Amino acid sequence: AISIMKSRAQEISGAGLDSASIEGEMIVDTGLQTVRSLFGDDVFVKLAHGVGLPVLMNVVSGTAGLIIHVVPSIEDPDFVIIWLIMFDYESYLARIAASYRGDYLFWPVEAHRYGNVTRRDLFKNRHEIVKMASWVASANLPVSGRVNHKGAWYLVEGRPGISQITSLIVGMAPEAPVDVAMARSRIAFELILGGIFLCILIIARSVAADILQPIRSLIYGMQQVGRENYAWRISAARTDELGDLCFSFDSMMKGLEEKALMGRMLSKSAQKFSLHESELAGGKMEFVFLYIGIPSFEGWMSGASTESLFSDLRQQVALISRIVMAAGGDIDKIIGEKILAVFHAGDNRGEAVLAACRAALQIAAAEGRGALPFPAATGVNCGTVIAGFLGVGGKRDFTVIGDAVNVTARIESLAETMRYQRVLASEKIIDMLPRDILAREHGEVELKGKSQPMKLYQLTAANGSVLIG
Repeated sequence: AISIMKSRAQEISGAGLDSASIEGEMIVDTGLQTVRSLFGDDVFVKLAHGVGLPVLMNVVSGTAGLIIHVVPSIEDPDFVIIWLIMFDYESYLARIAASYRGDYLFWPVEAHRYGNVTRRDLFKNRHEIVKMASWVASANLPVSGRVNHKGAWYLVEGRPGISQITSLIVGMAPEAPVDVAMARSRIAFELILGGIFLCILIIARSVAADILQPIRSLIYGMQQVGRENYAWRISAARTDELGDLCFSFDSMMKGLEEKALMGRMLSKSAQKFSLHESELAGGKMEFVFLYIGIPSFEGWMSGASTESLFSDLRQQVALISRIVMAAGGDIDKIIGEKILAVFHAGDNRGEAVLAACRAALQIAAAEGRGALPFPAATGVNCGTVIAGFLGVGGKRDFTVIGDAVNVTARIESLAETMRYQRVLASEKIIDMLPRDILAREHGEVELKGKSQPMKLYQLTAANGSVLIG
């Protein structure tokens, strides 16, 4: 600054100006600019325009105070008195810290004197505290740590000054209150967590019950299916996927119930026809027919009471029906004492013929051992007929219509005239008989509605296996 002022003074003196005055102004201007660059704009403004006001400056050794006083006055100055004061903030802050009686320990110190940060009663922890103070002084950043003091853990933190930037402060706080607060918080957290888990458990239980209820109903429903209780329903008022599943299950149960009802009310042939054909459109099907009657039934009617006759007739029909259905046939019609049984031939006519002939011989055997209240005569025939449902409105019955049915009825009427083993079969049946069923030619007979005579054969069992099978 001196060399700058000298060079400028020489320039001014060369120009013929008052160098002494100019030199004084330059000294003041240079000094103010130096203060501005070192201590900032605030100090510069106070020195330049705040004569008489105290000015604080942060220097390496601490904080300095500068006061400029003009004598006798600023308007007519004769002398300038300058006071330069060093503020011992360290001892001041230390006195404040020493008089503090709280739970915390703290030590303020000038940054360049960080070695004086500790006290005599903390000589055991001096190394850790001084080390942290040195880090704060070097990095000008906060530093945290943890030390053991008098058997208890303390949290230590050091940080540089904010308003007093040349100082730093190190504080210690006992960890026990923090641990207690954390323990309380932990207990509160555990209670809250337990409450949340309890709420989750209650909600999960409710949701599980809501989900498991239809599942249990489905399981119970399947058990009812195993017991053939098709009238059972879930009837779940739900709109989700489980509701759709329950609705489908109820629909299945309804279908099974209808099928079971159909099985009780319709023959197997009628069921097969209803599954494969339209109810309103008949179709041609091949059957083996049994026409079973009671010889001289009019005589039985005149010689017995109505109650006894009807009871015996019910027993006869029940036993014959069981034999037919056990052999795989169906009772198509019961007209008075006459029974029309059908065996659906399908793709295997031989099996249907065998089943029908076995049923006819079993009926004859039942008569022979006295199991039937009345004698029985059976006609056996096969052929293709028209099958379908006939009726009016909602009342419809499955029926078979065709010449083969009429021929079977006429064969049965001829069988009624025989004295024993009243089982007659047409010539169509004979070609498909197995070896264990014997056929003895009964002769050629003329049947009503037939231009050519028809050979009939009396059927007997070659061995007992036919009657058992």
